[in-house]
Amino acid sequence: MERIIDAEHLYSNIKELLEKQNDIEEVRKQLGIIHLRILQRDVMKRTKERDCTKELVVYNKIAFYLLTKLTNFEYDEAVYFEGMEIAAFCFEVLFKTKMYKPQEEVEYGFFSSICYALAENQANSIIMANKVLDNYEEYCITGRYIYIYILFLARKYKKLSRMVVVDDTVIKEIVRFSKSMIYRNEKKNYLNGLEDVLFQLRNEESEDYYMFRLIYLVAKRMDICSIRNLLIDNSELVDYIDVLTQKEIRNVFELWQSQKFLFDAMEQIKETENIFFLSLPTSAGKTLVSELILYKFLSYKRGIAIYIVPTIALTNEIENSFIRRFRKVGINVIKELEYDDESSIAKPAILILTPEKLDLLVRKQPEVLEELECIVFDEFHKISDGQRGWLEETLIAWFVFHMNTYNYKIVMMSAIVDGLKDSLSNIKSTIYDNKWTPSKKMYGMFYLPKDNKKVYGNNVKKDDEIAEEYNLRIKYDFKLFADIPNVFQRKTFGKKRRDGKDTKRSDTKYDLCWKAVNSFEEDTILVYFYAKKDIKSFISKCEKYRDKDMDSRLESLKLNIARQLGSEHMLVKALDYKVGFHDGDLPEDVRSVIESAYKNKLIDVLACTTTLADGVNLPVSTLVVGTYSNYDNNRRLDLRDYKNIVGRIGRALIDTEGKIFLIKYPEIYKEEDVQHLKEYYYGERITNSLESAFDGIKDDLLVDVESCAYKEMDKERRNIKSMIERIQIFVFSLYEEMQESNIVEFEEAYTKAFFLKHSSKTDKIMNSYVSKYYKLACEIPYDFLQKCNKTGVSYETNTVLVRLAQEVGDFEDVYDILSENVYLKLLECNEFLPEDESVQHYNALMTWLEGGSYRELRDKYFVEDDVQNSTERCTKYIRRMFQYIVPWALSALLVYMDEETDSYRVMTYLIRCVKYGSLEEGVVALCESGIKSRELAIDLNKLYVDDASQDTEISEWVVNVQKERLEKSFGNKFDRYILEQVAKYRSIKREVSHYFEKSRAIICPVRGVQYYEYFNLGSKYFEDNKNVLLVQDMNNEYDMYAVKVLTNNGEFMLGHIPMTCSEEVFDLIESGYQLKSEIYEMKEKSLKIRVEKVELNL
Repeated sequence: MERIIDAEHLYSNIKELLEKQNDIEEVRKQLGIIHLRILQRDVMKRTKERDCTKELVVYNKIAFYLLTKLTNFEYDEAVYFEGMEIAAFCFEVLFKTKMYKPQEEVEYGFFSSICYALAENQANSIIMANKVLDNYEEYCITGRYIYIYILFLARKYKKLSRMVVVDDTVIKEIVRFSKSMIYRNEKKNYLNGLEDVLFQLRNEESEDYYMFRLIYLVAKRMDICSIRNLLIDNSELVDYIDVLTQKEIRNVFELWQSQKFLFDAMEQIKETENIFFLSLPTSAGKTLVSELILYKFLSYKRGIAIYIVPTIALTNEIENSFIRRFRKVGINVIKELEYDDESSIAKPAILILTPEKLDLLVRKQPEVLEELECIVFDEFHKISDGQRGWLEETLIAWFVFHMNTYNYKIVMMSAIVDGLKDSLSNIKSTIYDNKWTPSKKMYGMFYLPKDNKKVYGNNVKKDDEIAEEYNLRIKYDFKLFADIPNVFQRKTFGKKRRDGKDTKRSDTKYDLCWKAVNSFEEDTILVYFYAKKDIKSFISKCEKYRDKDMDSRLESLKLNIARQLGSEHMLVKALDYKVGFHDGDLPEDVRSVIESAYKNKLIDVLACTTTLADGVNLPVSTLVVGTYSNYDNNRRLDLRDYKNIVGRIGRALIDTEGKIFLIKYPEIYKEEDVQHLKEYYYGERITNSLESAFDGIKDDLLVDVESCAYKEMDKERRNIKSMIERIQIFVFSLYEEMQESNIVEFEEAYTKAFFLKHSSKTDKIMNSYVSKYYKLACEIPYDFLQKCNKTGVSYETNTVLVRLAQEVGDFEDVYDILSENVYLKLLECNEFLPEDESVQHYNALMTWLEGGSYRELRDKYFVEDDVQNSTERCTKYIRRMFQYIVPWALSALLVYMDEETDSYRVMTYLIRCVKYGSLEEGVVALCESGIKSRELAIDLNKLYVDDASQDTEISEWVVNVQKERLEKSFGNKFDRYILEQVAKYRSIKREVSHYFEKSRAIICPVRGVQYYEYFNLGSKYFEDNKNVLLVQDMNNEYDMYAVKVLTNNGEFMLGHIPMTCSEEVFDLIESGYQLKSEIYEMKEKSLKIRVEKVELNL
């Protein structure tokens, strides 16, 4: 192992570096060596006794030297930023060791935040400042302005701006500058006041000068990066920037290094004809960039924008991210879309879709292109992923083809693509590629050193227990390692077999994985597995390695999941140990509950597949890669997906560092397998070029596809068959637009539409199919071709749909329209074939439509001895067939039905019913409008139907229903997860009021007075206490925009502002407006108040 270098030698190296401005990389590596030694103490539970005094002294000396030198002399920006990052890193390490007195610890956290801010790493600066604030009272901090400074570094500008300042010029100017970060609307020097204070303190030789000077330097960086300052000339963005800096709770005040390109790019994106490619790492602020681009195009409050993501999980994630901000500027965010009703798109709108939904949209509503302003393809590197990737690539080609006809822009975003320029065809493009990310990554490998392997001789008996000591090798950079010895022991029994494998009683890889997990200091850990069966094997051992937890909140979580999966399900039992898992074969309701529980630290260890790691942003700092391949090692985790997963560990504004650990199991001994493991270990060196999914098809598989019947093909060949059929669909669609062209013109247009270079082999294959399907398009009737293009299925399947449409007849009853005969014939089409042939397909559909639960379907149609397997089969079937295949099949069939008949109308409704699993209109309406849980929608619909007093639409009824009514009606079934879903629905479905835009004051009733102190206080109390206080109710679980009404002294609660205007009042308070509120009318059982908006005091 490389030895730690001498502290004084390192110190002199840094001095030389700054004096000669040499390459800083060598110093960073040397510091890394020291930090790895400190990590030997801090990462693992059992190594706290290690003395790191020597290393910490080095860090202290280096950090203060760098801070002093860099803030007093001029250096190139690159050297300055690198040096400040190193200083921040050193101070952070000193802060985290917990080896210093509280006052010293605060100073290290403070200086770390300062240095990160000066390095324009705002995310880490905020994290470090918040860590100090979280323990501020415990630290018993002394210092005249230290609390103000830490608030400033944490970007608590709003809190600072509301401070009442009398004579203190330091605080007064910090407050003034803080207000400029929130409200500035013109190019003006807001640093003058701070400069005057700085000169005054220097002239007075004040002891406050040193600290204030650092704050002044930070303010200069804040001013440079201010989003209001950088984008002030983009007048279209003003309203959205007001939301970001004023109305939002999670505010955005500065653009990061990876985002500052927007200063120059916003007009270029909108005005040029080029396709805009954006490559930013995960956690580099890509979502904010996309928000600003989308708003730029929709700021005139017309048209639509489309945002494409590869998975349903990501549509949920993006919807949650977008909806809170965009609704405040009058832009609808729509995820569920009924394609047979164009009026369902309330404009302006952002549609969040998967490629499959986009394909259906452009076929059902091609006129949508006329109103399209911008389309964003996020995670566009997924075009390399087989059948689904080829679908997206052809969709992109479709939009490229129409760019000259319609005035919209195409933006493509990815976190993991490298060398994009070399992959593009001859299209007009603008590429922005930035690799900066605020958080660092640390990789570790648990392995068995050669010296620790036991040699079994004749003295070892068959039943002897033998322990082999595993080390952990941790690193930050290539060839920069440190080892922690004997982290855990692998137990084996008796002699090894001649093939090198152990007897069955020895520790398995799942035992080793648990031992690795238990060795960490971290509270919450994510464990990734390539295969779902690996998760099952891992979870089955949690009782062996974890203690039962007595947290009462776990009971509510277990009951919620048991209602859907049964109390015997493995997940329910694992929760006793604060262990859970998340994969694609769990119902979506359950996955959402698990995600919420993990975010709230109810689950400590969460095992997952890519359904979680690739789709949901969780507060994860530590990832253990349990397995990265299948049992036979012939299928592995794709390096692109691995890089994407790793990028989500140590998220910006959550942690400054992400830790990724792998395990070299005994089974990994072949050279090929070892090399693959090393590729993951050296994750920072992974590069991903982009290639077409078609480029990966083998010639022999193409021959097989052409010669085999579809039902005889395996999954891989079926996917290739679907990709070929996709060419036919694309050619037919293109022919509809170019029917007057000849084959040469047609092939040229087809080729130009693709933005990605194809191999010569792929070009040859595609040209042959293009020629074949062009000829077919010329031969078939044009009206039939048009209908083929609306279905999105192959020519052969369309011929079947014509016949089935004739069998449907004109009926008004669902069961007559969709007979068992028609349904089963429909499922014989290649595109709609079920994967699970043992199911009674028609009966299962009817049970689903009648509201049958997951458990009911599982116990009827997926019976197995193993409840886990039957649940997985059932969930997979429902997700694939009822939520995707069957709605698609019925929608395709609908194309050939007579629009004037009752059966057409009923079939249109039936498509929605199948997707949401109910024939009840109320259930369908709730699911379409935002209730994620089918079971909850069914329960709410029952309450709505039973409510004799209701005279409103069901969505409005849910928005206004009282929490107490739900608690009473649901009984023991009511829990925090039901509350979360209904609360979110109520918050996003109600309309944002605009009363204060029309009038300075409003009069409104106070809701819920019967639950609080109004009746107890009596009218006499209010004779001299007419004024009331309005306060945001941040802890209200039922309404994220709740505003409390209190007596003026804040002692007694009177009720809440009504929902019809509470969000508007909440936003005014959040934006810093003073609201003058007083009692307007008092009655025995009711109370009204007058609320007046007072202008901002800037």
